[in-house]
Amino acid sequence: MGATLFFEVEQQLLSAGVYSFFKRTAQLIANTGGQFDTAPQNVSGNIHALNKVGALAYGYFGATGESEA
Repeated sequence: MGATLFFEVEQQLLSAGVYSFFKRTAQLIANTGGQFDTAPQNVSGNIHALNKVGALAYGYFGATGESEA
């Protein structure tokens, strides 16, 4: 009857740029169109199109390290 549960927790350290990107993206997705919502905005990341100057690209590249204790 007794079930064995196993939880694995992973913690990552984010840079300020990654945090800002995900926070602005979450705010944009959470808008419902109400009068008190923030105005839609372009969320820029650190990915840029190399073949077209000024072309918009969406995303943020990041890397993390992982270690086990």
